[in-house]
Amino acid sequence: VVAYSDNIRQLEALAQTGCLSPENARTLTDAYKFWRDYAHKMALGESEVTMAQPQASVWSERVLSIWEKVFRIN
Repeated sequence: VVAYSDNIRQLEALAQTGCLSPENARTLTDAYKFWRDYAHKMALGESEVTMAQPQASVWSERVLSIWEKVFRIN
């Protein structure tokens, strides 16, 4: 993971080493891409940002679900 400076390759490395399932890595990668695009549109003042708010909630829930599974303390 420390070999890569970008988030997408770090997530791929976590999946390759078994720290994340391939499905969770793919979901987190898709969420990252959504949030990156969302932030860029906000910075540019694009009106599409308000249209994406329902999607933002969905991605937040998916990321939180994975976080809770990965970092669950038993």
